[in-house]
Amino acid sequence: MTIFLLTLATVLATLLGGYLATKFSQQLHYVLAFSAGSLIAVAIFDLIPESYNLSNLTKLNNDYLSWGIMLGFVLLFLLQRLAILHSCPEGEKCSRAQHQHLGTTKIFSLILHSFFDGLIIGLGFKVSVALGLSLAVAIIFHKLADGITTVSISLFHHQTLSQSYFWLLAVALAPLLGATLGYFVLLPIYILAIILAIFAGSFIYLGAADLLPEAHHEHSSWALIFATLGGMLMIFIITLLE
Repeated sequence: MTIFLLTLATVLATLLGGYLATKFSQQLHYVLAFSAGSLIAVAIFDLIPESYNLSNLTKLNNDYLSWGIMLGFVLLFLLQRLAILHSCPEGEKCSRAQHQHLGTTKIFSLILHSFFDGLIIGLGFKVSVALGLSLAVAIIFHKLADGITTVSISLFHHQTLSQSYFWLLAVALAPLLGATLGYFVLLPIYILAIILAIFAGSFIYLGAADLLPEAHHEHSSWALIFATLGGMLMIFIITLLE
């Protein structure tokens, strides 16, 4: 029951983040800049340290985590480049449908990440109630940024508001499935550590190489710089509170 209530809180936090993104959709470039900063910070302040903490509980060589980070970066880079080459031939402008396809590709990485957030909560409670609670509280805070990022990516890629809400709901509900699986299915800790490292790499790419350039492409200003730093600062403060 405790796991369900805590995971439900992650759902509500994600939905709240999505609501905030839609409320400020007219300032989408600021939302993109904020999302870019928060994604990069989640990777650096949360996913990478947590992957090394889990690795230290096993005999896993930490070099594998470095390779995992690079793998996550390269995989998302290749997926998006291939999607662009397939959707928008060189010299041609992407259509609305092609833009939507690219947005969907990006959002799938967030859905998978949310699933593993729930998985971590479930696994934490299998170790101890205290660990499960601490992990759940940390993830609840981070889901606010996930909701903002999901909707901002969807809207930027010309998807409708109803499509944005659909993806937001998918990202919000994914932890419920992950928590259930994590509690009832045994997953080696070293596998989880590598998965977190892979997601860290993909988030660094999504924030630094994708969202950040798009945010500053036509609207570069000090306000956008502060929006990016604000996203980083929010995650940093959340990490300190953990």
